[in-house]
Amino acid sequence: MKYIDKSVESIKLSYLSHTPIVWLVTPTIETANNIVVSFADEHFGGIRSNKNIGKGEFVFKSLSAWGASSASNHKSPCIYFEWIGEPEEESEKLESILEQFLGLHLSLEIEKEARLIIDENRQSVFRQSMIMIASPVSPNFGWINRYMNIIYASSILDEEIEDIIHTFMDTHKVQVPNSFVEQLIVNLRGVSEREIHEVLSRCLISEFFDSNDFVSRNKILQEIRTLKRQMLDGFNGLKWIPVEKNSIPASGLAAITKWLSERKEIFSDPEKKQKEGFDVPKGVLVTGIPGTGKSLMAKEAARILNLPLIAMDLGDLQEGIVGKSEEHMASALRMVDAMAPCVLWIDEIEKAFSGATSGQSDGGVMRRMFGKFLTWMQEKHSFSFVFATSNDISKLPPELFRSERFDEKFFNFMPSVEECAEIFVSCIKYHNDKYKKENGNTSILFDGIFESKQYWKDWLNNSMKKLSEVKLSSDGNWMDGTMPSRKLFTGADISALVKLLKFDILSKRCGKEGPITNLELCNAADKVLESFMPYGETNLNDIAKCFITLTHNRFKSASDIGKDDTVICFEDFKQESATLAYYPKKFSDSPYNQTLYRCIVGCVNALSTSNRNYNPKYED
Repeated sequence: MKYIDKSVESIKLSYLSHTPIVWLVTPTIETANNIVVSFADEHFGGIRSNKNIGKGEFVFKSLSAWGASSASNHKSPCIYFEWIGEPEEESEKLESILEQFLGLHLSLEIEKEARLIIDENRQSVFRQSMIMIASPVSPNFGWINRYMNIIYASSILDEEIEDIIHTFMDTHKVQVPNSFVEQLIVNLRGVSEREIHEVLSRCLISEFFDSNDFVSRNKILQEIRTLKRQMLDGFNGLKWIPVEKNSIPASGLAAITKWLSERKEIFSDPEKKQKEGFDVPKGVLVTGIPGTGKSLMAKEAARILNLPLIAMDLGDLQEGIVGKSEEHMASALRMVDAMAPCVLWIDEIEKAFSGATSGQSDGGVMRRMFGKFLTWMQEKHSFSFVFATSNDISKLPPELFRSERFDEKFFNFMPSVEECAEIFVSCIKYHNDKYKKENGNTSILFDGIFESKQYWKDWLNNSMKKLSEVKLSSDGNWMDGTMPSRKLFTGADISALVKLLKFDILSKRCGKEGPITNLELCNAADKVLESFMPYGETNLNDIAKCFITLTHNRFKSASDIGKDDTVICFEDFKQESATLAYYPKKFSDSPYNQTLYRCIVGCVNALSTSNRNYNPKYED
């Protein structure tokens, strides 16, 4: 195997140049053993060979067999090999052995104190000895690293995966189209030779190869993804996220949904599409206020693209030991490449990389981690699609916004009445579908009237009619300097509200059966809303600040709502005065939209440069 040969050649060069320590980075002990056995067979006649090398015989020994005192008794060169799955657990012991071995090696180089340990006849024997450690992570032993050759084992090559597949097919008389073989090659990258044989054998036993239809092929791909999911178990900083088919869909985000759907075909067979001239998308950055569906959209992206979803927790990759955080990042990115094709979800990316611009508090660790991530995004060849979300892009390093970092940048904002109604309907349908599934019948939890967008538009508009109209001065400032308190919803608010309404109604039914009625919901709504505090009521200032930040970056809207129906337009913001133009008659036909519009205009203008110390008071 060529991927084995590359590592073997690197080890050979290290040995011939008298490098004292070789550290082989490879994800599995199986691959490590294959490399070591191949190295021994090719160059020294095998692990337990008596083949002569210079003066004496060459042997492999366990690392535990080495000791400064025993070194003088060795009559032939030795390679002390050990697989260490968790170097951190054995750090002190391992560092002590490496220091002793390296100390003796260096003393021979400068011919000091060497004769106290090893006589002159055996010095050349020891110089030909070497410690070789295999581990899934890189070493971090400070000054000792300078005397190591760190070798990153290559993954199995595409042509080798293809040979394994064709050999398996010929042996078991299985026929699949060449186009599907190409898909298998892409999905099996990062998997060992043994694992490829095992997953193909499981598919054969399960009779997935008996038909060449889409369903059978999808089952084979799912079997491969199950294998890759197991590879992630226990991997620090990365987590496999299940994508449920029956979860609440991402409503009010039609533009980003359309963008992803148009590129779905590329990820169905990225290798083929690349040959046809298509560019495989690198990823998207989605920002906006909390609760507007960014995290939900990450799961929707995986569902649309039909790819596994892997979440990266950058906080878990950080460590106090110098150099460890950067290595964890590099290791995680290598694992992501092995998982591809996949969607890599980085939630609230600003929390991890906000310190990358200064690096003063962490000695530049975050800056270096950020640099590794940017380099990977720029140069990666794996078909991994990055879905990054942010609540505050003002805290992100400017390098992240450079062209071609992300294929597109979207923003989510406060949903309009039309989008709120769509989200209400999605939530109701989700609860009805779940109820049907759990009860095994055609009965529903909510009456069919609640699956109408018009119902919820009327409900939202009527809720605003009950309150006094929000009034602004002609220049768009609060009347009497008072900030109104209104129930303005995000998608997360709506999802939570539906659950509260459901609980309140069902807990008072006393055995009553049948779908929840309009009368029940209206009676419950007044009580539930009285104590329910949506984001638009409690965080109006944050919403205004988010809008001002977005005006400087001009992201695309994740919604496909028309300009006339957009609650707030970037074009209405005046950069010189940092204020929003105010149009009193806008949304006169929609009390909810009008209230949302006026609240945001008033708050943005209150935060303008002429009122930067403004401390608003909520109306009673």
